[in-house]
Amino acid sequence: MAYNRNGDYGQPASNHPIGFEMTSVESDRTPPIGFENGDDAPPAPIDDAAPEEGFTGGTPMHPEGLQPGDLPDKNVYKDPVEEGSLGRLISEKGYGYGSHNVHTEDRQEQLFFNDNKRHIDYVLAFDDTEPRKAQKRERFFLSLREEGLEIEIEDKAESRNGRVYFVKVHAPWEVCTRYAELMNMKMPIKHNEIARDVEEEACLPKLPNPFEYDREYLPEEPNYFTCAFNRERANQYIIENQDTFFSPSQRSRMVYEVMVRARYDDKEKLRFGIIRLMENDCFTAAYPLHEGSYNTEHSMLTHGAENERKLLYELWARPKNWYKEQPLDLIRKYFGEKVGIYFAWLGFYTVWLVPASIVGIICFLYGACTMYSNVPSNEICESGGIGATVMCPLCDSRCPYWTLDSSCFYSRLTYLFDNPATVFFSIFMSLWGTLFLEFWKRRQHVVAWDWDVLEFEQEQESPRPQYIAEAKNERKNPITQLMEPYIPFWSKLTRVTTSITTILFMLCVVLAAIFGVIVYRIVVVSVLYKSDVDLVRSNAKITTTMTAALLNLIIIITLSRVYRWIAIWLTNIECPRTQSDYEDSFTFKMFLFQFVNFYSSLIYVAFFKGRFVPSPATEQRQKYTTEQVDLTSPSSMSRILL
Repeated sequence: MAYNRNGDYGQPASNHPIGFEMTSVESDRTPPIGFENGDDAPPAPIDDAAPEEGFTGGTPMHPEGLQPGDLPDKNVYKDPVEEGSLGRLISEKGYGYGSHNVHTEDRQEQLFFNDNKRHIDYVLAFDDTEPRKAQKRERFFLSLREEGLEIEIEDKAESRNGRVYFVKVHAPWEVCTRYAELMNMKMPIKHNEIARDVEEEACLPKLPNPFEYDREYLPEEPNYFTCAFNRERANQYIIENQDTFFSPSQRSRMVYEVMVRARYDDKEKLRFGIIRLMENDCFTAAYPLHEGSYNTEHSMLTHGAENERKLLYELWARPKNWYKEQPLDLIRKYFGEKVGIYFAWLGFYTVWLVPASIVGIICFLYGACTMYSNVPSNEICESGGIGATVMCPLCDSRCPYWTLDSSCFYSRLTYLFDNPATVFFSIFMSLWGTLFLEFWKRRQHVVAWDWDVLEFEQEQESPRPQYIAEAKNERKNPITQLMEPYIPFWSKLTRVTTSITTILFMLCVVLAAIFGVIVYRIVVVSVLYKSDVDLVRSNAKITTTMTAALLNLIIIITLSRVYRWIAIWLTNIECPRTQSDYEDSFTFKMFLFQFVNFYSSLIYVAFFKGRFVPSPATEQRQKYTTEQVDLTSPSSMSRILL
């Protein structure tokens, strides 16, 4: 099914589009990434040349654009602008798309264009006037208009600091329907009465639930059968209002898909997308707007919720509702499926932490109650018994002998976290972790099925524009029998080899940093023990432990930030095909590095510390004696707690 350049529905295309790839070339202009071919490309090609001076872009009412004399006088707009609002329209050369802007006193400045009709789907911000960057922005805006998006520019005088321009972007109905079809968005076609009948037969939902949010203000979302949107069959979908058929999150997602593929330079193939423009500081920000303020004058009890943001705040985000269930359907509607699933996982995880925390508290209280009945700790604390045993010095020189009862406090503290109940707690947590994962899989599939994203990666996800730009070869898909871009195996092998080599090198850097901390401990504790000051010598171990822990913390934070940048760079080199593949690759790199970065110190303390140090009776003890510390010594406990 295709949408031709004349805007006619129902004209068959030569091939069905694969994601964002089209099938036939009909224009000499340089198309956006992902629209290189075919009938589903945007309507009405526009010449690549820069707009003439005074040209404000074509509209359905003015195909040839407005002339400078047709623009309203800037002095017309005298109304005060609320702090933080986008303000009034200041038309500029080559930027203004909507030309019929009617100034009204009651227009919603933050959510609509100046005509108070077209909704703001996305906002771009820039504060740079460099000619080269301005030329890139102008070509970028031209690409957006070629796709059918409408644009308005806000003057910098209306910003808080007087330097930032705001660009308001709106997607008309034709653009939304075209991209909904290209992105395989599932839209409602029929009410689903089956799920309602099953819920009515259940017994538990009829019981009062103190954790349920107030359904008086948020009725249950209607359940629909859905299918991928098709413009030829638009009359079969439940379209009550074109302005509200697509949710704000869906509209923002469509506009973002346009912007990540829009070109800003016709000479270079890889110069496209809002992401690169933001990296080059052509834009300072790109974001969708909230649906009004959550902090309104009127109470929801008397006036109801003025917008969905206010409703989310009152039912979900307010601290007094911490124990309430989350309105996941409203979260999904407002923020999108990805954010909704994240909060579904977060709520599920929080609920499952309750039994784990209860068992943990019980085990801790057991240790506190039986602390003074523990035989080993009592023997260590007996000054006249085993506690009077004289222990060897902690270093070979200037370290005094010490008695076993001096470690009484640390032996008691150790018992709080290492008692017979700890064994039960470890077994419980092993079972808890397994059950949590299995039950979350069930919950995840229920949510995904309810939101029609169960087969998102297979059915709805399209190739990334970066992948399409990098892929110089094409091959026939054995299932769809259509040509699609791909990266050869040898190219993938080179990219993956580079990534793996860099990852291994960074892991070695982490291990080298941990080894450096160990050497630091050995050297510093030896120096402090040789000091002539009694205060320094008596606190040598605790001083060394505290400074080493601080140094280790600084290394962990620094390497985490450095590796995050490296992980993004390596993932871009690999050039995964879809956004899900990109996120999976990036997550794997970050998990592997963070695991080694965060837990290598604990692994060293648990399994390696003191294992290679000879006993005092051997001849090789002199070199490593400073690292031979009993588990009851202050330094080991301080290190574990830190």
